Amino acid sequence: MKSLHDAISPAYHQEKGPSRDEQTCAALPKMKEASSAVAAERTADEAKNAAMTQALAGLETACQANGRPEVAAKFEAVHEAFHAYMEGEKH
Repeated sequence: MKSLHDAISPAYHQEKGPSRDEQTCAALPKMKEASSAVAAERTADEAKNAAMTQALAGLETACQANGRPEVAAKFEAVHEAFHAYMEGEKH
């Protein structure tokens, strides 16, 4: 779970704009890798795994779009899916 947080956090906590979008898209491979590791650990969380997979797919599509107008919104969906994983976690 920490690796997923570490992949998302640096870009998420930047001010929204083109620089953040660029960093978000650059971090996408790390997010996908960390998400796969979390899904492998949490096979019982099928709905949460599916939500994260869908959110990352949406972000990937947004990163490939000309001008990247939807990156911020799609990244927010990834962040929300991450917090769904965190529900019930001990801090």
